[in-house]
Amino acid sequence: MVGDDIRIDIGCGHGHDEWAWSQRVGAAFHYLYNPWDEPNELLEESEPEPQPGKLEFSTAATNVAENAGTVWVFVNRVGGADGAASVNYATSNGTATAGSDYTAKSGILNWADQDNSQKYVDITILDDAVYEGDEVFYVNLSGVTGASLGSPNRIAVTILDNELPPPQLVITNPAGNISVGGEVTTYTVQGTLMANNWQGMFWSNNLTGSSNAIPLSANWTAANVPLNEGTNVITVTATNTQAIMEPIAEDIASNAAYLGDWLTGQNGGSGFGAWSLANNSEAGFFTSENGWGLWAHTNNLAEAIRPFVAPLAPGQQFQATLKNGWVLEGQQGVGMMLRNQQGADAIQFYFNGGDVEYQIEDADGGRNSGIPWTDMPQTVTITLLTTNSYELRVGSAVFSGTYNGPLVAARWWNWNGGEGSNYDFFFDDIKVLSLGSTVVSTSAVVTITRAASGVPNITNIQLQGGETGGLNLSLLTSQAGATYWLWESPTLFPSANWQKVTGSGRPGTGGAIDLSITNMLLPQNFYRVGIE
Repeated sequence: MVGDDIRIDIGCGHGHDEWAWSQRVGAAFHYLYNPWDEPNELLEESEPEPQPGKLEFSTAATNVAENAGTVWVFVNRVGGADGAASVNYATSNGTATAGSDYTAKSGILNWADQDNSQKYVDITILDDAVYEGDEVFYVNLSGVTGASLGSPNRIAVTILDNELPPPQLVITNPAGNISVGGEVTTYTVQGTLMANNWQGMFWSNNLTGSSNAIPLSANWTAANVPLNEGTNVITVTATNTQAIMEPIAEDIASNAAYLGDWLTGQNGGSGFGAWSLANNSEAGFFTSENGWGLWAHTNNLAEAIRPFVAPLAPGQQFQATLKNGWVLEGQQGVGMMLRNQQGADAIQFYFNGGDVEYQIEDADGGRNSGIPWTDMPQTVTITLLTTNSYELRVGSAVFSGTYNGPLVAARWWNWNGGEGSNYDFFFDDIKVLSLGSTVVSTSAVVTITRAASGVPNITNIQLQGGETGGLNLSLLTSQAGATYWLWESPTLFPSANWQKVTGSGRPGTGGAIDLSITNMLLPQNFYRVGIE
Protein backbone atom coordinates (compact mmCIF):
# COMPACT_ATOMS: atom_id res chain seq x y z
CA MET A 1 0.00 0.00 0.00
CA VAL A 2 1.20 3.52 -0.65
CA GLY A 3 2.76 4.97 2.50
CA ASP A 4 3.47 1.53 4.11
CA ASP A 5 7.01 0.25 4.93
CA ILE A 6 8.16 -2.73 2.86
CA ARG A 7 11.10 -4.93 3.79
CA ILE A 8 12.70 -6.85 0.92
CA ASP A 9 15.60 -9.27 1.47
CA ILE A 10 17.83 -9.52 -1.61
CA GLY A 11 20.77 -11.89 -1.94
CA CYS A 12 23.31 -11.25 -4.69
CA GLY A 13 26.49 -13.00 -3.47
CA HIS A 14 28.39 -9.81 -2.58
CA GLY A 15 27.49 -9.40 1.09
CA HIS A 16 25.77 -6.27 2.22
CA ASP A 17 26.79 -4.10 -0.74
CA GLU A 18 23.94 -1.83 -1.75
CA TRP A 19 25.74 -0.61 -4.83
CA ALA A 20 26.24 -4.14 -6.08
CA TRP A 21 22.62 -4.94 -5.40
CA SER A 22 21.46 -1.91 -7.30
CA GLN A 23 23.52 -2.91 -10.29
CA ARG A 24 22.08 -6.43 -10.28
CA VAL A 25 18.40 -5.62 -9.89
CA GLY A 26 18.60 -2.60 -12.21
CA ALA A 27 15.93 0.01 -12.32
CA ALA A 28 13.51 -1.97 -10.17
CA PHE A 29 15.74 -1.49 -7.14
CA HIS A 30 15.67 2.26 -7.66
CA TYR A 31 11.90 2.27 -6.97
CA LEU A 32 12.04 -0.18 -4.07
CA TYR A 33 15.01 1.22 -2.17
CA ASN A 34 16.93 4.34 -3.08
CA PRO A 35 20.26 4.64 -1.27
CA TRP A 36 20.63 8.25 -2.37
CA ASP A 37 17.31 9.29 -0.81
CA GLU A 38 15.88 10.52 -4.14
CA PRO A 39 12.10 10.81 -4.43
CA ASN A 40 10.43 7.41 -4.67
CA GLU A 41 8.34 7.63 -7.83
CA LEU A 42 6.16 4.61 -7.11
CA LEU A 43 5.21 5.89 -3.71
CA GLU A 44 4.08 9.32 -4.86
CA GLU A 45 0.29 9.70 -4.79
CA SER A 46 -1.09 11.02 -8.10
CA GLU A 47 -3.66 13.83 -7.85
CA PRO A 48 -7.06 12.96 -9.47
CA GLU A 49 -8.05 14.97 -12.50
CA PRO A 50 -10.49 17.76 -11.56
CA GLN A 51 -14.08 17.26 -12.72
CA PRO A 52 -15.62 20.70 -13.26
CA GLY A 53 -18.65 19.28 -15.11
CA LYS A 54 -20.88 20.75 -17.81
CA LEU A 55 -23.49 23.52 -17.70
CA GLU A 56 -26.70 22.87 -19.66
CA PHE A 57 -30.45 23.44 -19.63
CA SER A 58 -32.61 20.82 -17.94
CA THR A 59 -34.69 20.46 -21.13
CA ALA A 60 -34.64 21.69 -24.72
CA ALA A 61 -38.18 23.11 -24.74
CA THR A 62 -40.89 24.32 -22.41
CA ASN A 63 -44.11 26.36 -22.57
CA VAL A 64 -45.93 28.96 -20.53
CA ALA A 65 -49.42 30.51 -20.61
CA GLU A 66 -49.50 34.08 -21.87
CA ASN A 67 -51.13 35.25 -18.63
CA ALA A 68 -48.73 33.33 -16.31
CA GLY A 69 -46.60 36.42 -15.66
CA THR A 70 -43.24 34.61 -15.43
CA VAL A 71 -41.52 31.53 -16.80
CA TRP A 72 -38.50 29.86 -15.17
CA VAL A 73 -35.89 27.96 -17.17
CA PHE A 74 -33.44 25.76 -15.26
CA VAL A 75 -29.70 25.20 -15.76
CA ASN A 76 -27.90 22.14 -14.34
CA ARG A 77 -24.26 21.46 -13.52
CA VAL A 78 -23.68 17.79 -14.36
CA GLY A 79 -20.67 15.48 -14.42
CA GLY A 80 -18.68 17.19 -11.67
CA ALA A 81 -18.48 20.27 -9.46
CA ASP A 82 -14.75 20.92 -8.96
CA GLY A 83 -13.93 24.59 -8.96
CA ALA A 84 -16.04 27.67 -9.50
CA ALA A 85 -17.96 27.94 -12.79
CA SER A 86 -20.18 30.43 -14.59
CA VAL A 87 -22.17 30.78 -17.79
CA ASN A 88 -23.79 33.70 -19.63
CA TYR A 89 -27.46 33.56 -20.62
CA ALA A 90 -29.48 35.76 -22.98
CA THR A 91 -32.93 35.68 -24.56
CA SER A 92 -33.49 35.98 -28.33
CA ASN A 93 -36.57 36.46 -30.47
CA GLY A 94 -38.30 33.74 -32.42
CA THR A 95 -41.88 34.43 -33.46
CA ALA A 96 -42.29 36.14 -30.06
CA THR A 97 -40.87 39.65 -29.80
CA ALA A 98 -39.08 41.13 -26.80
CA GLY A 99 -40.92 44.17 -25.44
CA SER A 100 -44.36 43.08 -26.62
CA ASP A 101 -44.50 39.36 -25.81
CA TYR A 102 -41.78 38.98 -23.17
CA THR A 103 -39.10 41.06 -21.45
CA ALA A 104 -35.58 40.52 -22.79
CA LYS A 105 -33.08 39.35 -20.19
CA SER A 106 -29.38 38.51 -20.00
CA GLY A 107 -26.92 37.85 -17.22
CA ILE A 108 -24.57 35.37 -15.58
CA LEU A 109 -25.22 32.25 -13.49
CA ASN A 110 -22.49 31.32 -10.99
CA TRP A 111 -21.54 28.11 -9.17
CA ALA A 112 -19.03 27.89 -6.31
CA ASP A 113 -16.53 25.05 -5.90
CA GLN A 114 -18.41 21.78 -5.22
CA ASP A 115 -21.72 23.50 -5.99
CA ASN A 116 -23.87 21.42 -8.34
CA SER A 117 -27.23 22.93 -7.41
CA GLN A 118 -29.77 23.78 -10.10
CA LYS A 119 -29.94 27.47 -11.06
CA TYR A 120 -32.74 29.24 -12.89
CA VAL A 121 -33.51 32.28 -15.02
CA ASP A 122 -36.92 33.94 -14.55
CA ILE A 123 -38.31 35.78 -17.56
CA THR A 124 -41.34 38.09 -17.54
CA ILE A 125 -44.15 37.18 -19.95
CA LEU A 126 -46.24 40.11 -21.25
CA ASP A 127 -49.99 39.54 -21.67
CA ASP A 128 -52.16 41.46 -24.13
CA ALA A 129 -55.72 41.34 -25.38
CA VAL A 130 -54.78 40.61 -29.00
CA TYR A 131 -54.96 37.14 -30.53
CA GLU A 132 -51.55 36.31 -32.01
CA GLY A 133 -51.41 32.52 -31.81
CA ASP A 134 -48.73 30.61 -29.93
CA GLU A 135 -45.28 32.23 -30.22
CA VAL A 136 -41.73 31.13 -29.41
CA PHE A 137 -38.61 32.79 -28.02
CA TYR A 138 -35.29 31.31 -26.94
CA VAL A 139 -32.83 31.45 -24.05
CA ASN A 140 -29.20 30.72 -24.97
CA LEU A 141 -26.15 29.74 -22.90
CA SER A 142 -22.64 30.89 -23.86
CA GLY A 143 -19.30 32.03 -22.45
CA VAL A 144 -18.77 29.21 -19.97
CA THR A 145 -15.86 29.58 -17.53
CA GLY A 146 -14.56 26.92 -15.13
CA ALA A 147 -16.57 24.15 -16.84
CA SER A 148 -17.69 23.10 -20.32
CA LEU A 149 -20.86 23.89 -22.26
CA GLY A 150 -23.26 20.96 -22.29
CA SER A 151 -26.34 20.19 -24.36
CA PRO A 152 -29.01 21.41 -24.62
CA ASN A 153 -27.54 24.91 -24.44
CA ARG A 154 -30.60 26.52 -26.02
CA ILE A 155 -34.16 26.24 -24.78
CA ALA A 156 -37.28 27.10 -26.79
CA VAL A 157 -40.03 28.75 -24.74
CA THR A 158 -43.51 28.64 -26.33
CA ILE A 159 -45.99 31.29 -25.13
CA LEU A 160 -49.50 29.78 -25.30
CA ASP A 161 -51.97 32.47 -26.42
CA ASN A 162 -54.92 32.91 -24.06
CA GLU A 163 -57.18 34.86 -26.45
CA LEU A 164 -59.74 33.19 -28.67
CA PRO A 165 -59.03 33.56 -32.38
CA PRO A 166 -61.34 36.05 -34.11
CA PRO A 167 -63.61 34.93 -36.97
CA GLN A 168 -61.60 34.73 -40.17
CA LEU A 169 -64.44 35.98 -42.39
CA VAL A 170 -67.55 38.00 -41.48
CA ILE A 171 -70.34 39.49 -43.61
CA THR A 172 -71.35 42.84 -42.15
CA ASN A 173 -73.65 44.13 -44.92
CA PRO A 174 -76.24 42.83 -44.77
CA ALA A 175 -75.78 41.96 -41.11
CA GLY A 176 -78.25 39.08 -41.45
CA ASN A 177 -80.73 37.53 -43.85
CA ILE A 178 -82.95 40.13 -45.54
CA SER A 179 -85.78 40.53 -48.02
CA VAL A 180 -85.81 43.12 -50.79
CA GLY A 181 -88.33 44.30 -53.26
CA GLY A 182 -88.70 43.02 -56.76
CA GLU A 183 -87.15 46.19 -58.13
CA VAL A 184 -83.78 45.34 -56.40
CA THR A 185 -81.77 43.43 -59.00
CA THR A 186 -78.28 43.66 -57.39
CA TYR A 187 -76.86 43.99 -53.90
CA THR A 188 -73.42 45.09 -52.67
CA VAL A 189 -72.21 42.67 -50.00
CA GLN A 190 -69.48 43.80 -47.59
CA GLY A 191 -67.52 42.42 -44.64
CA THR A 192 -64.21 41.88 -42.87
CA LEU A 193 -61.42 39.31 -43.28
CA MET A 194 -58.19 38.28 -41.53
CA ALA A 195 -56.55 39.10 -44.83
CA ASN A 196 -52.99 38.11 -43.93
CA ASN A 197 -54.09 34.49 -43.62
CA TRP A 198 -55.62 34.20 -47.09
CA GLN A 199 -54.64 34.50 -50.72
CA GLY A 200 -57.93 35.00 -52.58
CA MET A 201 -61.69 35.66 -52.27
CA PHE A 202 -64.82 35.11 -54.34
CA TRP A 203 -68.60 35.19 -54.03
CA SER A 204 -71.22 32.82 -55.46
CA ASN A 205 -75.03 32.88 -55.70
CA ASN A 206 -76.80 29.53 -55.75
CA LEU A 207 -79.93 30.96 -57.35
CA THR A 208 -78.24 32.66 -60.31
CA GLY A 209 -75.34 30.22 -60.58
CA SER A 210 -72.98 33.16 -60.93
CA SER A 211 -69.74 33.90 -59.09
CA ASN A 212 -66.88 36.37 -59.24
CA ALA A 213 -63.63 37.31 -57.53
CA ILE A 214 -63.50 39.84 -54.68
CA PRO A 215 -60.43 42.09 -54.21
CA LEU A 216 -58.57 40.74 -51.15
CA SER A 217 -58.83 43.22 -48.28
CA ALA A 218 -59.36 43.34 -44.53
CA ASN A 219 -62.51 45.36 -45.32
CA TRP A 220 -63.77 43.79 -48.52
CA THR A 221 -66.59 44.68 -50.92
CA ALA A 222 -68.42 42.45 -53.39
CA ALA A 223 -70.10 45.07 -55.56
CA ASN A 224 -73.40 44.54 -57.39
CA VAL A 225 -74.04 40.86 -56.78
CA PRO A 226 -76.91 39.93 -59.17
CA LEU A 227 -80.18 38.74 -57.58
CA ASN A 228 -82.98 36.66 -59.04
CA GLU A 229 -86.53 36.64 -57.78
CA GLY A 230 -86.70 34.23 -54.85
CA THR A 231 -84.13 33.08 -52.30
CA ASN A 232 -80.55 34.09 -53.17
CA VAL A 233 -78.01 32.29 -50.97
CA ILE A 234 -74.83 34.37 -51.23
CA THR A 235 -71.64 32.57 -50.16
CA VAL A 236 -68.39 34.51 -49.70
CA THR A 237 -65.28 32.30 -49.61
CA ALA A 238 -61.63 33.03 -48.77
CA THR A 239 -59.04 30.52 -49.99
CA ASN A 240 -55.41 29.74 -49.32
CA THR A 241 -53.00 27.25 -50.85
CA GLN A 242 -50.94 25.76 -48.04
CA ALA A 243 -47.80 23.69 -48.11
CA ILE A 244 -48.30 20.34 -46.39
CA MET A 245 -46.18 17.25 -45.83
CA GLU A 246 -47.75 14.38 -47.74
CA PRO A 247 -46.74 10.73 -47.22
CA ILE A 248 -44.94 9.15 -50.17
CA ALA A 249 -44.15 5.99 -48.19
CA GLU A 250 -45.98 4.59 -45.16
CA ASP A 251 -46.52 1.35 -43.28
CA ILE A 252 -48.01 0.18 -39.97
CA ALA A 253 -47.46 -2.98 -37.95
CA SER A 254 -51.15 -3.91 -38.11
CA ASN A 255 -50.95 -4.22 -41.91
CA ALA A 256 -52.31 -7.56 -43.12
CA ALA A 257 -48.88 -8.40 -44.54
CA TYR A 258 -47.63 -9.09 -41.01
CA LEU A 259 -50.44 -11.30 -39.73
CA GLY A 260 -48.87 -14.35 -38.17
CA ASP A 261 -45.18 -13.55 -38.61
CA TRP A 262 -42.96 -10.58 -39.35
CA LEU A 263 -40.23 -11.88 -41.65
CA THR A 264 -37.38 -10.79 -43.88
CA GLY A 265 -38.63 -10.02 -47.38
CA GLN A 266 -42.09 -8.85 -46.35
CA ASN A 267 -43.15 -5.48 -47.75
CA GLY A 268 -46.41 -4.11 -46.38
CA GLY A 269 -47.65 -0.58 -46.88
CA SER A 270 -46.35 1.40 -49.82
CA GLY A 271 -43.25 3.26 -50.95
CA PHE A 272 -40.63 1.24 -48.99
CA GLY A 273 -38.32 -1.60 -49.87
CA ALA A 274 -38.67 -5.02 -48.23
CA TRP A 275 -37.73 -5.67 -44.59
CA SER A 276 -34.34 -7.09 -43.67
CA LEU A 277 -34.31 -8.69 -40.19
CA ALA A 278 -31.30 -10.10 -38.33
CA ASN A 279 -30.91 -11.60 -34.87
CA ASN A 280 -28.76 -13.80 -32.62
CA SER A 281 -29.97 -16.84 -30.70
CA GLU A 282 -31.44 -14.94 -27.74
CA ALA A 283 -33.15 -12.21 -29.79
CA GLY A 284 -36.08 -11.96 -32.17
CA PHE A 285 -39.08 -10.18 -33.68
CA PHE A 286 -42.86 -10.05 -33.34
CA THR A 287 -45.85 -7.74 -33.82
CA SER A 288 -48.45 -6.66 -31.27
CA GLU A 289 -50.88 -3.85 -30.56
CA ASN A 290 -47.79 -1.74 -29.68
CA GLY A 291 -46.28 -2.14 -33.16
CA TRP A 292 -43.31 -4.06 -34.49
CA GLY A 293 -41.43 -5.53 -31.52
CA LEU A 294 -37.76 -6.40 -30.93
CA TRP A 295 -36.51 -8.50 -27.99
CA ALA A 296 -32.95 -9.37 -27.00
CA HIS A 297 -31.01 -10.47 -23.92
CA THR A 298 -27.81 -12.27 -22.85
CA ASN A 299 -25.61 -10.06 -25.06
CA ASN A 300 -27.64 -10.65 -28.21
CA LEU A 301 -28.94 -8.30 -30.89
CA ALA A 302 -32.17 -7.94 -32.91
CA GLU A 303 -32.22 -5.38 -35.73
CA ALA A 304 -34.74 -4.44 -38.42
CA ILE A 305 -33.78 -2.47 -41.55
CA ARG A 306 -36.24 -0.86 -44.01
CA PRO A 307 -34.72 0.62 -47.18
CA PHE A 308 -36.17 3.63 -48.94
CA VAL A 309 -37.12 3.37 -52.62
CA ALA A 310 -34.94 6.43 -53.25
CA PRO A 311 -32.53 8.35 -50.99
CA LEU A 312 -34.17 11.00 -48.81
CA ALA A 313 -33.96 14.47 -50.38
CA PRO A 314 -33.74 17.89 -48.69
CA GLY A 315 -37.21 18.95 -47.56
CA GLN A 316 -38.36 15.39 -46.96
CA GLN A 317 -39.08 13.86 -43.57
CA PHE A 318 -38.82 10.44 -41.98
CA GLN A 319 -41.17 9.74 -39.10
CA ALA A 320 -41.71 6.84 -36.69
CA THR A 321 -43.34 6.26 -33.31
CA LEU A 322 -41.07 4.59 -30.73
CA LYS A 323 -41.99 2.89 -27.47
CA ASN A 324 -39.38 1.31 -25.23
CA GLY A 325 -39.63 -0.46 -21.89
CA TRP A 326 -36.85 -0.95 -19.38
CA VAL A 327 -33.26 -1.31 -20.51
CA LEU A 328 -30.63 -3.14 -18.44
CA GLU A 329 -27.80 -1.01 -17.12
CA GLY A 330 -24.46 -1.42 -18.83
CA GLN A 331 -23.60 -1.84 -22.49
CA GLN A 332 -27.20 -2.23 -23.66
CA GLY A 333 -29.41 -0.03 -25.79
CA VAL A 334 -32.47 0.41 -28.01
CA GLY A 335 -33.08 2.99 -30.69
CA MET A 336 -33.56 4.12 -34.27
CA MET A 337 -31.15 5.45 -36.88
CA LEU A 338 -30.98 6.52 -40.50
CA ARG A 339 -28.22 4.88 -42.52
CA ASN A 340 -26.33 6.34 -45.46
CA GLN A 341 -25.30 4.78 -48.74
CA GLN A 342 -21.99 3.64 -47.25
CA GLY A 343 -23.83 1.61 -44.58
CA ALA A 344 -22.78 3.99 -41.80
CA ASP A 345 -25.14 5.20 -39.06
CA ALA A 346 -25.76 8.83 -40.02
CA ILE A 347 -28.44 10.05 -37.55
CA GLN A 348 -29.22 8.15 -34.34
CA PHE A 349 -31.76 8.54 -31.55
CA TYR A 350 -31.38 5.95 -28.78
CA PHE A 351 -31.44 5.08 -25.10
CA ASN A 352 -28.65 3.19 -23.33
CA GLY A 353 -29.18 1.28 -20.11
CA GLY A 354 -28.05 3.26 -17.09
CA ASP A 355 -28.59 6.65 -18.78
CA VAL A 356 -31.29 9.08 -17.70
CA GLU A 357 -31.81 10.75 -21.09
CA TYR A 358 -32.10 9.73 -24.72
CA GLN A 359 -29.03 10.36 -26.84
CA ILE A 360 -28.56 11.89 -30.30
CA GLU A 361 -25.58 11.01 -32.45
CA ASP A 362 -24.63 12.32 -35.90
CA ALA A 363 -21.67 13.81 -37.78
CA ASP A 364 -21.26 16.34 -34.95
CA GLY A 365 -20.81 13.54 -32.38
CA GLY A 366 -22.98 12.26 -29.54
CA ARG A 367 -24.91 14.39 -27.04
CA ASN A 368 -27.70 14.30 -24.48
CA SER A 369 -31.14 15.22 -25.76
CA GLY A 370 -32.52 16.42 -22.43
CA ILE A 371 -35.50 14.07 -22.99
CA PRO A 372 -35.84 11.77 -19.95
CA TRP A 373 -36.60 8.06 -20.19
CA THR A 374 -40.22 7.20 -20.71
CA ASP A 375 -42.21 4.10 -21.56
CA MET A 376 -44.84 6.17 -23.37
CA PRO A 377 -44.94 6.31 -27.21
CA GLN A 378 -42.85 9.11 -28.76
CA THR A 379 -43.07 10.30 -32.36
CA VAL A 380 -39.66 11.11 -33.80
CA THR A 381 -39.58 13.27 -36.95
CA ILE A 382 -36.33 13.85 -38.85
CA THR A 383 -36.45 16.63 -41.48
CA LEU A 384 -33.60 17.01 -43.96
CA LEU A 385 -32.87 20.73 -44.32
CA THR A 386 -29.98 20.42 -46.80
CA THR A 387 -27.81 17.63 -48.17
CA ASN A 388 -25.87 17.58 -44.87
CA SER A 389 -28.03 19.25 -42.19
CA TYR A 390 -31.22 18.13 -40.48
CA GLU A 391 -33.72 18.83 -37.71
CA LEU A 392 -34.96 16.19 -35.27
CA ARG A 393 -38.20 16.75 -33.38
CA VAL A 394 -39.62 14.76 -30.47
CA GLY A 395 -42.80 16.38 -29.20
CA SER A 396 -41.95 20.04 -28.55
CA ALA A 397 -38.19 19.36 -28.33
CA VAL A 398 -36.26 20.31 -31.47
CA PHE A 399 -32.62 19.53 -32.27
CA SER A 400 -30.41 20.28 -35.25
CA GLY A 401 -27.22 18.72 -36.54
CA THR A 402 -25.29 17.52 -39.56
CA TYR A 403 -25.09 14.14 -41.25
CA ASN A 404 -23.17 12.31 -43.93
CA GLY A 405 -25.56 11.27 -46.71
CA PRO A 406 -27.24 10.23 -48.81
CA LEU A 407 -29.68 8.46 -46.48
CA VAL A 408 -31.05 5.22 -47.90
CA ALA A 409 -32.55 3.16 -45.04
CA ALA A 410 -33.94 3.21 -41.50
CA ARG A 411 -32.73 0.81 -38.81
CA TRP A 412 -34.17 -0.12 -35.40
CA TRP A 413 -32.35 -2.24 -32.82
CA ASN A 414 -32.57 -3.86 -29.42
CA TRP A 415 -29.18 -4.93 -28.12
CA ASN A 416 -29.32 -6.91 -24.90
CA GLY A 417 -32.21 -4.80 -23.60
CA GLY A 418 -33.21 -7.43 -21.06
CA GLU A 419 -35.19 -10.61 -20.61
CA GLY A 420 -38.97 -10.39 -20.33
CA SER A 421 -41.75 -8.38 -21.97
CA ASN A 422 -40.94 -5.30 -19.88
CA TYR A 423 -37.68 -4.99 -21.86
CA ASP A 424 -39.19 -5.18 -25.36
CA PHE A 425 -38.69 -2.32 -27.81
CA PHE A 426 -41.48 -1.26 -30.22
CA PHE A 427 -41.90 1.06 -33.19
CA ASP A 428 -44.82 1.76 -35.53
CA ASP A 429 -46.43 4.11 -38.06
CA ILE A 430 -43.35 4.74 -40.23
CA LYS A 431 -43.54 7.34 -42.99
CA VAL A 432 -41.54 9.24 -45.54
CA LEU A 433 -43.18 12.62 -46.17
CA SER A 434 -42.59 15.09 -48.98
CA LEU A 435 -43.72 18.66 -49.54
CA GLY A 436 -47.10 19.06 -51.24
CA SER A 437 -49.96 21.54 -51.21
CA THR A 438 -53.65 21.75 -50.46
CA VAL A 439 -56.32 24.43 -50.76
CA VAL A 440 -58.00 25.43 -47.52
CA SER A 441 -60.96 27.77 -47.30
CA THR A 442 -63.39 29.52 -44.99
CA SER A 443 -66.84 30.81 -45.88
CA ALA A 444 -69.66 33.06 -44.69
CA VAL A 445 -73.25 32.92 -45.97
CA VAL A 446 -76.16 35.34 -46.13
CA THR A 447 -79.62 34.97 -47.70
CA ILE A 448 -81.24 37.77 -49.71
CA THR A 449 -84.84 37.08 -50.72
CA ARG A 450 -86.01 39.14 -53.65
CA ALA A 451 -89.73 39.66 -54.26
CA ALA A 452 -91.35 39.09 -57.63
CA SER A 453 -90.79 42.12 -59.80
CA GLY A 454 -94.11 42.11 -61.73
CA VAL A 455 -96.82 44.57 -60.57
CA PRO A 456 -99.99 42.63 -59.77
CA ASN A 457 -102.90 43.36 -62.08
CA ILE A 458 -105.58 44.57 -59.68
CA THR A 459 -108.92 44.05 -61.43
CA ASN A 460 -111.47 44.60 -58.72
CA ILE A 461 -111.35 47.04 -55.84
CA GLN A 462 -114.34 47.00 -53.55
CA LEU A 463 -114.59 49.33 -50.59
CA GLN A 464 -116.80 48.23 -47.72
CA GLY A 465 -118.51 50.97 -45.85
CA GLY A 466 -120.16 50.99 -42.49
CA GLU A 467 -118.69 51.20 -39.06
CA THR A 468 -116.23 48.36 -39.51
CA GLY A 469 -115.00 49.39 -42.92
CA GLY A 470 -113.01 47.12 -45.20
CA LEU A 471 -111.10 46.66 -48.45
CA ASN A 472 -111.24 43.84 -50.97
CA LEU A 473 -108.78 43.42 -53.89
CA SER A 474 -108.86 40.78 -56.58
CA LEU A 475 -105.63 39.95 -58.46
CA LEU A 476 -105.95 38.26 -61.85
CA THR A 477 -102.57 36.57 -61.57
CA SER A 478 -100.21 35.54 -58.79
CA GLN A 479 -96.84 33.80 -58.48
CA ALA A 480 -96.85 30.32 -56.97
CA GLY A 481 -94.57 30.13 -53.92
CA ALA A 482 -94.85 33.87 -53.15
CA THR A 483 -97.00 35.41 -50.43
CA TYR A 484 -99.08 38.54 -51.12
CA TRP A 485 -99.84 41.10 -48.41
CA LEU A 486 -101.63 44.39 -48.09
CA TRP A 487 -99.51 47.18 -46.62
CA GLU A 488 -100.77 50.49 -45.17
CA SER A 489 -99.26 53.86 -44.30
CA PRO A 490 -100.61 57.29 -43.38
CA THR A 491 -98.09 58.84 -45.85
CA LEU A 492 -96.44 57.75 -49.08
CA PHE A 493 -93.00 58.69 -47.71
CA PRO A 494 -90.88 57.69 -45.90
CA SER A 495 -91.04 53.97 -46.63
CA ALA A 496 -90.42 53.18 -42.95
CA ASN A 497 -94.03 54.20 -42.25
CA TRP A 498 -95.43 51.31 -44.26
CA GLN A 499 -96.67 48.43 -42.12
CA LYS A 500 -97.91 44.96 -43.10
CA VAL A 501 -101.64 44.55 -42.40
CA THR A 502 -102.01 41.64 -40.02
CA GLY A 503 -104.11 38.80 -41.44
CA SER A 504 -104.08 40.05 -45.04
CA GLY A 505 -101.50 37.60 -46.39
CA ARG A 506 -102.49 35.10 -49.08
CA PRO A 507 -100.29 32.55 -50.86
CA GLY A 508 -99.85 32.89 -54.60
CA THR A 509 -101.48 30.14 -56.69
CA GLY A 510 -100.36 30.99 -60.18
CA GLY A 511 -103.88 32.28 -60.78
CA ALA A 512 -106.24 34.81 -59.30
CA ILE A 513 -106.36 35.52 -55.56
CA ASP A 514 -108.32 37.89 -53.32
CA LEU A 515 -106.87 40.11 -50.62
CA SER A 516 -109.04 41.78 -48.01
CA ILE A 517 -109.06 43.89 -44.87
CA THR A 518 -112.06 43.59 -42.61
CA ASN A 519 -110.95 45.86 -39.80
CA MET A 520 -111.76 49.56 -39.54
CA LEU A 521 -110.62 51.41 -42.65
CA LEU A 522 -109.01 54.76 -41.92
CA PRO A 523 -109.61 57.20 -44.78
CA GLN A 524 -106.19 58.89 -44.46
CA ASN A 525 -104.27 55.62 -45.03
CA PHE A 526 -102.52 54.61 -48.24
CA TYR A 527 -102.53 50.96 -49.29
CA ARG A 528 -100.41 48.83 -51.56
CA VAL A 529 -99.76 45.19 -52.37
CA GLY A 530 -96.47 43.62 -51.30
CA ILE A 531 -94.96 40.28 -52.31
CA GLU A 532 -92.64 37.99 -50.33
